[in-house]
Amino acid sequence: MSLAANSKAADMKHSGTFGTILFLAVGCGGGKMPATAIADMTEAPIDMAPAVTAIPLEGCSPFYTAAVTLGGTQIVQLAIDTGSTTTVAAAVGCTSCKSDGAPDLYDPSKATNLSVSSKGVYDSGEISWMGSVFQDSVQVGTDPVSVPLNLAAIASEKNFFFDTCETDPPNISDGILGLGTDDLLAKGTSSYLDQRGTVGQSDLFAVRLCHRGGTLWMGGYDPSATTGPMRYTPITLRQGYNVTLAGFAVGETQIPLATQVAAVVDTGGPSIILPSAGFDAIVAAVVAQPAFSQNFGNASWFKTALPKTLPIAPSEFDNMLPPLTFQLGSDASLSVSLPASVSYLAWTLNSEGVYDYLPGIFTATAGFDMGNALMRANVVVFDRANRQLGIAPATSCP
Repeated sequence: MSLAANSKAADMKHSGTFGTILFLAVGCGGGKMPATAIADMTEAPIDMAPAVTAIPLEGCSPFYTAAVTLGGTQIVQLAIDTGSTTTVAAAVGCTSCKSDGAPDLYDPSKATNLSVSSKGVYDSGEISWMGSVFQDSVQVGTDPVSVPLNLAAIASEKNFFFDTCETDPPNISDGILGLGTDDLLAKGTSSYLDQRGTVGQSDLFAVRLCHRGGTLWMGGYDPSATTGPMRYTPITLRQGYNVTLAGFAVGETQIPLATQVAAVVDTGGPSIILPSAGFDAIVAAVVAQPAFSQNFGNASWFKTALPKTLPIAPSEFDNMLPPLTFQLGSDASLSVSLPASVSYLAWTLNSEGVYDYLPGIFTATAGFDMGNALMRANVVVFDRANRQLGIAPATSCP
């Protein structure tokens, strides 16, 4: 779930089992991280000290969850989100949390009550939570580091918990582990990543996402999970993690942008959100492919967002259709190609064992959101200390 402080286009715009979601965060933030000037697209080494911990993720896009221990003993499943920074958990006494499916309720009775109320409001009020801020210890997965954190214990919510994986039993998180930038903090809360820094941990993490599950690394990444070099591009730490987008390509068709734009990289965004000019150009290039028109029809499919059920596996479409390439950096020197099935085609395997396809790209009047597409084909390093994003092609998912 992306919790940007300005209105964002829908992360999901699917019919049937998918809903339309637009997120807006309420909160305030502060704090600055040191900046290190770097050239575009370097292959500079990153700080791997003092330790690198691999944390397995469960679930599927957009809610990939990690096991998080609160207060030393309580284990909850929190969705990792680089589009928000406040950590929130469904709490004991939240009747709607339980009825909406949150499996484990956090008991803050032994935590320090900071006597601060906080809230998050999304989709023009259609999704929201309210709660109190407590200070408690937080430990993520098998990471040995435990830090004190000001987190929100949800007392009431509206449509905040739901299943996106279509599994039995449902895969529903207990809240959010915020991994975003400080300006997205809700009132009275603190940043988990900043707190790790206060105990001497490197300000760096990495993510690799699969259709189901994935890996979160704290303090570095595992080179054996990559098939090529880690390449870097600068990021700005404002309203999330933003890279400079200079243009696109669909196969050999180049689609330059008249003006370079900032693009958000967001673990909680299952779809790519484009300005209308870029969206129309990409759709035109994709629709021109015979393999696409034979199976999906014309450009209207991208705009009506109706599911298409086909017996063709995503890997087959990746062989038949061209990749979507992002050209990143102020000089467009880093090109990152994504297969069709992790860029402009979204998919799920239905109960009959057949594939349901939906558009993976949408348009918005403003802003650009790359969602989590980069992480579904690459290991992506968020090097906050040096203000750079690392991208390396990943090994195949299990």
